[in-house]
Amino acid sequence: MAARSDSTLSQGAATVLRTRAREIISSGALDTVAGSAMAAQAVDLLDYPIDQELAGDVPRWLSVLERPGLDAEGQSRVNFEAYMYVVAIKSRTLAAWDLLRRTLSGLRSVVLAGGLINPAHELLDLNLPSDTWNSWDFHRRILISLRELRRRTGVDSAVVARLGLSEDDFEFVLDEPKKKRDRGISSFWPWG
Repeated sequence: MAARSDSTLSQGAATVLRTRAREIISSGALDTVAGSAMAAQAVDLLDYPIDQELAGDVPRWLSVLERPGLDAEGQSRVNFEAYMYVVAIKSRTLAAWDLLRRTLSGLRSVVLAGGLINPAHELLDLNLPSDTWNSWDFHRRILISLRELRRRTGVDSAVVARLGLSEDDFEFVLDEPKKKRDRGISSFWPWG
């Protein structure tokens, strides 16, 4: 019998992890993860699983982020922040706002600088609301998803204010634009 190569074993293990992601996360396996660096590695190995049941477990993700440990850096951090953003938006809970407060700032800075690459780009593209005319504008799609979450959870402006949004973005999320025509939200089309 021929020995299997390490890469074949790694590919097999990765496939098993991805197909069992739901059970792994639900089992409490992440309860021992300390810091965003380990959490980022874990969700990368699990191939960024998104489903409503897992997203609803925001308190578990918050406890992972509160534990001391190394912080994720570089693209690993961006991917993890994108994943946490999607988990928060899909959870539709008040706890989502705490998770957003911890992760949104770094993610928005990358989005605004135009530096979003896969898998973060794909996570956001597949999970953020989109109009057909603005699907490329991730900044606007993030604001729309925040507005929808605010409407679903009924939080007040003080909770939204903790996200550190600009005045125009803050008003857009609250659905209270100063001016109907120009809300300060970038748009490709001059009439949009």
